[in-house]
Formats: sequence, C-alpha cells, structure tokens
Amino acid sequence: QAQEACASFYVVPIVLDDDRKNPLIIVDGEVKEGMKLSQISPETIESISVMKNEAAISQYGDKAKDGVISIGTKKNKK
Repeated sequence: QAQEACASFYVVPIVLDDDRKNPLIIVDGEVKEGMKLSQISPETIESISVMKNEAAISQYGDKAKDGVISIGTKKNKK
C-alpha cells in the first residue's frame, strides 16, 4: 500500500514587547514602524525572510540592529 507524503508545520507566535528586542518589520518592501506581527493575517503571507547582524544594519541602518523580518504578501504578487 502506497503512503502519501504529508507535510505539516506549526506556526509559533513571535512575542515582541518593550523588554525584548524588536526587529524591523517590512511588508511588501515598505518599513512598518510600530507594527506588530499579529496585525498580519497568516492567510495573506506569501513569503518571509529574516536578516540579522551586520547584513541587516548595512542594508537598513541602526533601526535594524535587532534584525529584520521581511514579509511578502499574496496581494503584492503579480
């Protein structure tokens, strides 16, 4: 009997508050200062990439010292 391959994954919430580091959030190429990840509906996310350390700072400056989370949405897909 053939078995079907099934991928499963869990979405783990990222908690960002004043006592922790706060990465710079970018949605569809636009910096979203003060935005919380919980404001983005998971159904609209097409891709997520993470930058950290010197790579983030060299591209986005000191505001990216805690890293960068860049999100591409499905609505921006052409």
